[in-house]
Amino acid sequence: MLKILLFFLLFSLTSLYSVSWQSAQTKYGQPYSNVPKNNIKLCIRDKNSDLGSYTANFYVIDSNGNVTSTATNVHKDDFECILYPNDFKNTHYVSGEYNWYVLVKNKKVINSKFTY
Repeated sequence: MLKILLFFLLFSLTSLYSVSWQSAQTKYGQPYSNVPKNNIKLCIRDKNSDLGSYTANFYVIDSNGNVTSTATNVHKDDFECILYPNDFKNTHYVSGEYNWYVLVKNKKVINSKFTY
């Protein structure tokens, strides 16, 4: 029984890290961006659809250290995008460098920055 439990635990931990993750970010004014003014588009994708459907939790840390988040459901290998600050509650933008990351099943799968 312990061997089965250990195998399951190891498989579930390694499977999330073996996923081929892709991210993208685009801001207003970039060619072909289709992003509303004063927004940044942040996207995530499970390239090979290894997880099937999952919830992606996006976190943004502004230049003052304030953290805000939003979650979205992603279907298979779709590129799921959110808009910052439009899709986040109680958020307004300030000039500066921002950090953003995405958690899937409580594991950080994307970590990046943008300037606003």
